[in-house]
Amino acid sequence: GVAPGDPNAFTVSVAELEFLGSSLRVDLTGQALGGQTLTADLSVNLMRELELEPGHDVTVRIPPERIALYASGGG
Repeated sequence: GVAPGDPNAFTVSVAELEFLGSSLRVDLTGQALGGQTLTADLSVNLMRELELEPGHDVTVRIPPERIALYASGGG
């Protein structure tokens, strides 16, 4: 599991879930994100394992090699 003290780990809240067939898009928010929303694509199996639901807090860890940043559509 992920502990809050792990490198690149932080606690966020599940804001929204969007099912995309065999995967799930999750919007995460929280103080650790400085007002930004983090969007992650997960397998449905992982979503069930983590028992993700809107409003639940979860500690996540993002390996540096898995990070991809995109500009927002707001220009």
